Amino acid sequence: LAGVIAPLPALAAQPAATVIALGKQVSIVGEGARATAGHIQITAGGVYEVRGELADGQIEVDAPDADVEVVLSGAEITSSHGPAILVRDAATATLTLAPGSENRVEDGGDTDNDAAIAAEVSLTIGGEGALEVVGNQNEGIASSMHLTFTGGDIHVWAVEDGINANNDGVSVITITGGTLVVETETGDGIDSNGTITITGGDVTTLGAMADRNGGLDADGDVTIDGGQVIATGARLSVPVAASAQQSLLLQFDQTQEAGTLIVIQDASGHDVLVFAPASPFRQVL
Repeated sequence: LAGVIAPLPALAAQPAATVIALGKQVSIVGEGARATAGHIQITAGGVYEVRGELADGQIEVDAPDADVEVVLSGAEITSSHGPAILVRDAATATLTLAPGSENRVEDGGDTDNDAAIAAEVSLTIGGEGALEVVGNQNEGIASSMHLTFTGGDIHVWAVEDGINANNDGVSVITITGGTLVVETETGDGIDSNGTITITGGDVTTLGAMADRNGGLDADGDVTIDGGQVIATGARLSVPVAASAQQSLLLQFDQTQEAGTLIVIQDASGHDVLVFAPASPFRQVL
């Protein structure tokens, strides 16, 4: 048998992540990234671990045809002009929240990319850490293509839409896991110019009463096949009948104040939902 069984090939060594340590002086250990006066640009494929605090700057991904994963590992990034994280180009772009980490991004200023996390390509966000997103300029997390959420404990607050994918008739927002809480001052909670599909996770999304916005808003189908979803606002997109997960839509005759307690019980008197929205609402899904 020794003459028949070939030896196993040696496993290829995985390249080490490039470490980006934020601060008054940005330190980069590894290849594929450079820093200039608080602006960090990633131009090659690979894994980039980001840690520390950037008081005024931006992480930009511009790596055509490359697979890029940015790992936030205790990172706080604030930008006074434009997005805190901007993904211009990549074959695939992933934002991962390191296990146990707490991360925060906040934007500011007037630019074409008016979100705290802005992507001109599809973006996947997941992991086992926490992320707070503050969208002062307009939106919290936005993409010109698709957005996918696979995990993490994510809280988004934005002046306008909390989460937005804006390619008309094309964009898909997909949620498969994690905890996602979205609040907005004047816009929709989760807004897709295409479709929204939820198959898992714990989603709470609060839309604004202004301009008849809602926690879930899609130009196409909203499909809920799993997970727990609570959405409030003035007007909500109703899940399609083909959704595997049943849902209940409540319509009130008058606007309810923020903090109004909603209690839904089944026929046996067991609580199905006990919830007090932090924003005024007229519909609850």
